[in-house]
Amino acid sequence: DNLNTSSTVLYHYPKIFGVILSFIGVIIIVSRGNIEFFTNRTFIGDMLMIFDGFLWAVYTVLGKKIAQELHPETLTAYAFLFGSILLTPFALYEGLANPLSLSTVTLISILYLLNPMFVFAYVMWYTALSKMEATKVAVYIYVIPLFTAVMAYFVLKEIVDIYTAIGGFVTIVGVYLTERY
Repeated sequence: DNLNTSSTVLYHYPKIFGVILSFIGVIIIVSRGNIEFFTNRTFIGDMLMIFDGFLWAVYTVLGKKIAQELHPETLTAYAFLFGSILLTPFALYEGLANPLSLSTVTLISILYLLNPMFVFAYVMWYTALSKMEATKVAVYIYVIPLFTAVMAYFVLKEIVDIYTAIGGFVTIVGVYLTERY
């Protein structure tokens, strides 16, 4: 029995290593290889963005069981409903009590979030989650900073430096290892 437990743990090492490697790749991309990243004035916000990836992974692992019991469309509806309920107090605190006072940018942002593609993306996420291992689905969240950096190059004309390339490569290798094993 100990042999089975040991082989199961050893089987997961490449997957665990892949998740950690993907996370390191994200850190390289976000920090741009600058050690001062950990001391600058945006550190807390940057860490919250990175922590968000961790929380999404936890959300995915916890959602795996539910995704096997509910249809992806139903689960998406519940996620949107409960998310809206939980965010309403913060919206009211920030001044949503008078929707007419919202700025144009805020209104456009709200309309953007009402895009049916968001619903489609969540349905696809939960469909994948119901059919695959949670770690294999969750690790794809680490690809988002890489795609963000590429989009920033084309849309915002930001420079893609060596750290973006190295971080992107490390992230992709990590995702590959997680998917492979």
